[in-house]
Amino acid sequence: MSINWLFGLPIWLLSGLMLAPLLIALELGFRRGRSLERASRDPAKLEIGSLQASVLGLLALFLGFTYSASMTRYEARRELVVKESNAIGTAFLRARLLPESLRAGVQANLRRYTELRVLGGQTNGSDVTRETELLMKKLWDAVIEGAAQDRSPSMALFAASINTLIDTYGERQAALANRIPRQVFIVLGLLALVAMALIGYSCGVAGYRALGATTVIAALIVAVIILTLDLHEPRQGLILENQQPLLDLRASMDR
Repeated sequence: MSINWLFGLPIWLLSGLMLAPLLIALELGFRRGRSLERASRDPAKLEIGSLQASVLGLLALFLGFTYSASMTRYEARRELVVKESNAIGTAFLRARLLPESLRAGVQANLRRYTELRVLGGQTNGSDVTRETELLMKKLWDAVIEGAAQDRSPSMALFAASINTLIDTYGERQAALANRIPRQVFIVLGLLALVAMALIGYSCGVAGYRALGATTVIAALIVAVIILTLDLHEPRQGLILENQQPLLDLRASMDR
C-alpha cells in the first residue's frame, strides 16, 4: 500500500491526523505517570529519565536518516531533470542535420516529447507514459530511416543523441519510482508514539503536565515527518519537482 494518498488531503487535515495520535499517546502516558507520582521508590520512576532519553535519541536518529534519504532522492531527481533537458535539447539541435524529409517530423515529435516529460514529472498518468514511449519509438524509427539514407558522421551524432535521450528517460523514471520502504515510515511513526508516551509519563511522574511545551514538541515532530514525506513524493504535496529546465527548453524550441 502506498502513502501517496496522504497528499490528496489538505495540509491542515494531514497535520491533524498525525498530531492527534501523538497527543493521545502523550495524555495516556501522563495519566499512567500520575499513578506513580507518589511512589518515589518505584523502579519505573527511577529509570524513566534514561528510557525517555534513549527513545528520543532513537527517534532523532530515525528522523535524520529518513529526512536525509528523502533529500538525497529529491536532489537526484532534480539533477536528472537538467540532464534530460540537456539530452532533449542536444537531440533537437542535431535534428537539423537530418535530411529534409525527416527533419520537420522529428523536431515536432521532440517538441511534443518535451511537453510530455513535463507532464510526466507532475502526474503518474498511464496515458502520458504510453504516449511518451510511443514518441520514443517514432524517434528511433526516424534514426533507422535516416541511417538507411545517410551514413555520415552527422547521422551518427543524431543517433547517439536519441540513444542518450532514451537512456535518460529510463534513469528519470527509475528515480521517480525510487521510494523509501514504507516500513521505515511505520517504524518512524511507532517511535514518535512511544516517545510522546514516555514524555507524558515523565510529566505525570513529576506531577506537572507541561501541556504547552509537550504540544510544541509533538507539532515539531509532525512538521518534520510531513516535510520528509513531501520531499519523498515528487508529484504531490507542497514541494514539487522543478520542471523549469524542461519548460525553458520547450520555449526555446519555438524561437
